[in-house]
Amino acid sequence: MSQKELSAAPIEQAADETAIDALVANAQQALAKFENLDQRTVDIIVETAAHKAREAHAVLAAEAVTETKRGNFEDKTVKNIFASEVIAQDLEGQKTVGVISRDEFSGIVEVAEPVGVVAGLTPVTNPTSTTIFKALICLKTRNPIIFAFHPFAQNCSAHAAKIVYEAALEAGAPKGCVQWITAPSMQATTELINHPGVAVILATGGNAMVKSAYSCGKPALGVGAGNCPAYIHESAVVKNAVNDVTISKSFDNGMICAAEQAVILDEAIADEALAEFESLGCYLANAEEKAKLEELLFGVRAGSEECKTAKLNAAIVGQKASKIAEMAGFSVPEDTPAILVPCSEVSYDEPLTREKLSPILAVLRAKNATEGIDLSRQMVEQDGLGHSAAIHCREWKVIDKFAKEVNAVRIIENSPSAFGAIGGLYNAMVPSLTLGCGSYGHNSVSNNISAVNLLNVKRLARRNPVMMPFQVPNQIYLGSGYIRQLANLELGTKITVITNQGAASSGQLDVVMQLLYVRSNKISVQVIDDAERHFTTQYLEKKVREIAGYGPHTVIAVGERSVINAAKFLRLFAACPELSVKEVCAGHISLPAHINSPQLICVPTITGGRAAVAPSAAITDVDTGFARPVKSTAFLPQIVVMDTTLAPYSRKDTLRRGFQGVACAIEAYTSTQASEYTDSLALHGLENVYKTLPRIVSAAEESQELSDQREKVIEGAFLISTAQGNTAMGLAGSLTKTFAAAFGGSNQEYFPAVLPNVVRFLGGRPRKFVASPNYLRFQAPQQLAEICRRLGIEAREEDAGAALAQVLENLVSTFGVPLKLQDFEISEADFLEQLPELAQRTFDRESYSGTPRKATMAEIENMLKACYYGEEFVS
Repeated sequence: MSQKELSAAPIEQAADETAIDALVANAQQALAKFENLDQRTVDIIVETAAHKAREAHAVLAAEAVTETKRGNFEDKTVKNIFASEVIAQDLEGQKTVGVISRDEFSGIVEVAEPVGVVAGLTPVTNPTSTTIFKALICLKTRNPIIFAFHPFAQNCSAHAAKIVYEAALEAGAPKGCVQWITAPSMQATTELINHPGVAVILATGGNAMVKSAYSCGKPALGVGAGNCPAYIHESAVVKNAVNDVTISKSFDNGMICAAEQAVILDEAIADEALAEFESLGCYLANAEEKAKLEELLFGVRAGSEECKTAKLNAAIVGQKASKIAEMAGFSVPEDTPAILVPCSEVSYDEPLTREKLSPILAVLRAKNATEGIDLSRQMVEQDGLGHSAAIHCREWKVIDKFAKEVNAVRIIENSPSAFGAIGGLYNAMVPSLTLGCGSYGHNSVSNNISAVNLLNVKRLARRNPVMMPFQVPNQIYLGSGYIRQLANLELGTKITVITNQGAASSGQLDVVMQLLYVRSNKISVQVIDDAERHFTTQYLEKKVREIAGYGPHTVIAVGERSVINAAKFLRLFAACPELSVKEVCAGHISLPAHINSPQLICVPTITGGRAAVAPSAAITDVDTGFARPVKSTAFLPQIVVMDTTLAPYSRKDTLRRGFQGVACAIEAYTSTQASEYTDSLALHGLENVYKTLPRIVSAAEESQELSDQREKVIEGAFLISTAQGNTAMGLAGSLTKTFAAAFGGSNQEYFPAVLPNVVRFLGGRPRKFVASPNYLRFQAPQQLAEICRRLGIEAREEDAGAALAQVLENLVSTFGVPLKLQDFEISEADFLEQLPELAQRTFDRESYSGTPRKATMAEIENMLKACYYGEEFVS
């Protein structure tokens, strides 16, 4: 083939800025035309181009050896076959055009688009194979490529590009899809990679060139230097390991960047390994020959001051071992595959432990695996961070330790590293001739570069609602006298009852114990009667040990909210003793979806209905003094028994409990997490409670009427608790809990002073919105209007919040309870001093809430002031 044919390019150019502009303009036109090609056409183009390159593998190999005067013909044919045939096989079936993935479950659709014009920089070591490889992956991804070839490999590289380009044109690729600079120079390459029309730089070559590519201010995919160690552990099959290293190191005269630069031998097998190397024809250099090689390769002697700045002699790169020996001043047999050189350490003072790109292999001895791995680590850190490292070993623990401690992104196990690193032959790594080194090697990628790295993948994301199942206990017994069911339930023979002194002194615990002991089967009962109102992790850790020693089949919680929360945690740790109390309570670890043993039965009394049916539990944070909720279905009990006879509320307690139910119903119905299930429960419960409260106000003390109405309030409030347990606490709940924690008392007491203003807030126009995939639009005013309609309150939609708030204020004024926070004997000075912290605590709680209108800090402060002074909140 003539010189003219070798240097032919799609468009004649000169090495000036105008020529680069022309190349990029042509590439941009090709990019636009690529957009019209479908996947089938692209695949045919790649298949055709790869086939033509495969046919020319021998011609291109001969040209590369002749022009570069490096490597050998036989191995370069293998490289060219790999770059065409193996790469094409890997690309086959990959989707790179249009929709490449559609996940109906997640709702993600991935659409592939080209990254744009690619600048391809190629090395002198693998000129034709790298050109073929980069051209094929660009064709596969519809990216035009402009090559800047190494000046010492211009002609053979251009011929490879021309073969691929002409085949691609015949198969339907656009003109200008593969181009190259015909007059190579540093200036031309610099202009190309810095051109604004170039989108990505695909760089393979020396450190200086790769560094230059990364400094262009645009995406660059480059490979760093390699300084690959091969550690042969004493457990290795020595003959196999030595054979692998020899094959790899001698391949193309050692020019593969992933080839071994040093072999590290365990002392126990070192002599055997060296003998095996020699049996394969390798030459073991003596001290004098070592010094000559140091002078030739790096121009220094080991240990000299010049070692730190020594540079590799480019003249020896890719030369035969026999020629390098001759150049150094000694002789080895012509067919010597590699020269082995014993070295004392890994350092710049031993220059032959650096990257040599030739069949010269440093030899190091290690006393044991620890030293062998450490020497391997030093090799990589000295010159080849992130690139590759090889280990020959049959002990998994040693291999795992090697992989963990050596900072290479390719760990080659029991294989020749030159072939193992490029993938596709000895392992399942992605076949590639451009190997990323990750952040270790200051690269943007850590994988083997392939088509996937040259795609912009658009992701079309469907709006997905959060999957929120309606979760309730398996069995719920609600009504007067239902506590008797305890005598009939399957409980096992060992029962732990968790309660507190309040339930014990009121006789509620006695009722439960009597029912347990009338059972026909013999049982034993452990009673823990000191559940703290504000229990902490320290309390749980102590009680976990008590329960663990007993091993109950059933845990029964008898009491108010804190008792039920404590029982939920203790049942969890009884079932899963391996869990850390502190980590669970902090919400740091996932919990099992369900717990079947021990089963949990909740018997709420004064309060605790919501806690009993909610898939969550709360614990006091020792640092803040505030309750911290932990959500998980693991906290859901199997059975809840809500017997209204166990809740002997006074009239005032009943009114407070009922008004809290009204508040929770409004917040559950307007919650961003509401569903049809929770809406029906919340509205039905709200109607029952709201209509019952006036009757309780008028009922005589100790009358049957009061008892009957109290039972209706409890039942209605329990329905509401089930709804709120499947939604979330709202702003009113956040405010009351903040006040209870700061000033004492129960949060129930504060709802009459808080709820009307929260309703006014919900009825106003939001200043900040809540982001929730399940909440399609702000609809609180419409929901408040529906509540008014259900309760028989006349109001227009725009006035529903104000109207409902006024009705609630009128209702609660008949209760004989404080109507503003100031009435709780909280001094104004104390309130104002704590106001910023109260607002912050409320805001923090709001992050867990389902309030559809997000409250700002300023709005919360204004709300607190309005509630304190008994004023109307102005939205």
